[in-house]
Order: sequence, then structure tokens, then C-alpha cells
Amino acid sequence: LLALPPIGSGPGHAIDQGNELLRLEPACRVEIDGSVTLTPTLVNESPSHKAVLMGIRLGNGISYHPSLTVEMVSNDPSGAGVGAVDFDYFGPMVSGRVDPWIQPLPAGSRFRWSIELQKFYSYELEARLSDSEFPIKISLRLEASEIEDIAYRRDAFKGTLRSATITVPRDCKGSIGES
Repeated sequence: LLALPPIGSGPGHAIDQGNELLRLEPACRVEIDGSVTLTPTLVNESPSHKAVLMGIRLGNGISYHPSLTVEMVSNDPSGAGVGAVDFDYFGPMVSGRVDPWIQPLPAGSRFRWSIELQKFYSYELEARLSDSEFPIKISLRLEASEIEDIAYRRDAFKGTLRSATITVPRDCKGSIGES
């Protein structure tokens, strides 16, 4: 397994790029059918407006596909054998119009979105994250590329946002013993 760089503590790792304080907070919920949905939140703690290139939009905004990776830190609750395996977002890709998914974040704002756990796949393990033996410890990593659109360029954040670690399903809303 690969060695994992330090993730930080608290609800997320704030990135200070100049005056750009952005944080990625991990969260999840257990659905009625027992499946797990990730519900991460981007938080803009800076005094200025920001924009983040989150991924791509298909079909004039019919579907959104984030540049999000889930790192499974461990599926052993004791923490033994801690390593990391990346699970990349693997959504349906169809032909048609492809546009950047640019998310504006006014100063002091929050943006939450939902993604099913089954949409993350590890090419190393050749398995979906939802097929893991629970509980699992995960963190999220969002890769924000440079924004080409001139309207957003001045406020654009470019870089990597990394969340704190959560345990699925224990830390999910709707689970027994949720926090």
C-alpha cells in the first residue's frame, strides 16, 4: 500500500493560498436502503469571493462530475496496516456537450453536494469503494485546475483541497451511533 501524507485534524484542512482560505469538509449519510452517499462541503473562509473548477458538466448541466478522489486510509478499525488506496470518481460519460463545472463561492459561503459511494472506483484494487468491508476510514481530495473562463480567473482557486478523515458508516448521518 502507498504511504499517506498527513491529513490534518478537525473538520477539514484549510488551504491558505495567499488570502484564499478554503476548506473541504467530509460528511456522509446512510440511505434507507443501506447505501452510503458522500455529502462534502466546500467552505470559503476568506474575506473575498472565490471560484473553484470542480470538474465537468455534461449536457448543458444535466449531470455534474467532480474531480474528486476518495482515499481509503484503512478498513481496519484498530488502525493496523494503515496505508492508502485511491478511489477515483467514475461517473457515466456520454457524448454531447462538455463544459467546466465552475462553482462560485462568495466570501463566507458554503457549498454542499452529494455523490453516491458506488461512483468511486480503484483501478489498483479493481473494485468499487461501496464494495469495501465496512467500517472504512476515508478522506477526500479535490483537484481544482486552472479556470480558463476570463469572468472567473481573478477569483479562481487552483490547487488541491484535502479533508480530514471520517469513518464510514459510523460518522454518517442516519447511522447507529452517528456523531
